[in-house]
Amino acid sequence: MRYYYGQLSRPLQGVYDALLGGFRALAPGIRIPMLDEKQLADVYLRLKLDEPLLFYVTGYRCRWMTGAAHMELLPEYLFDKAKIRTHQQAVSARLARLTKPLEGKTEAEKELAVHDFILENVRYDKLKKPYSHEILGPMTQGVGVCEGMAKTVKLLCDGLGLPCMIAVSDRDRANGERYLHAWNIVQLGGQCYHLDATFDNSLSKYGTRYDYFNLDDTKIFRDHRPLL
Repeated sequence: MRYYYGQLSRPLQGVYDALLGGFRALAPGIRIPMLDEKQLADVYLRLKLDEPLLFYVTGYRCRWMTGAAHMELLPEYLFDKAKIRTHQQAVSARLARLTKPLEGKTEAEKELAVHDFILENVRYDKLKKPYSHEILGPMTQGVGVCEGMAKTVKLLCDGLGLPCMIAVSDRDRANGERYLHAWNIVQLGGQCYHLDATFDNSLSKYGTRYDYFNLDDTKIFRDHRPLL
């Protein structure tokens, strides 16, 4: 489910598609139409929220000629190509091991399994950057912060065919590319629910908790900031 893609105008969807193709190809440079800094940052943020498998993309730089109609985006990758491929294989293998036993289960059973995986296998840890902010932390290191956990929930839901998006709260004013908190919205039977695995993870030191499992808007926004 690419929720944030659908929120973009047609021209910006074209930029999104170009970035996605370039990142997947591990391209050293991606040619895109000229955009201002704010527009480009917004497209990049939306892409990263829609595509948790882009764990190896950490940012970008740009270059252009004055008056040109296009610019070149220079991706910043976390690892070299060989190591990215190794990590991709490890994530794919783990994803298959986690999702295959859930084939044939109901939507509710699949969502419950995703929630419990985070609580039983991931420890909240913001020290092991950048692993904790991406799916690599929860999927391969057993650590994560809200961003990494929310991306992992989406990855697993995508793998199970459950419509899911990452919800993010107000941006961190000190760093426009970061947000203050991330959780998920999952669709079951046509109805949307909030699922905050990070909050339940923090509460589950002495047993699995479901305080933030399938909440409606009224309940989640009692202590969560407005959506981005």
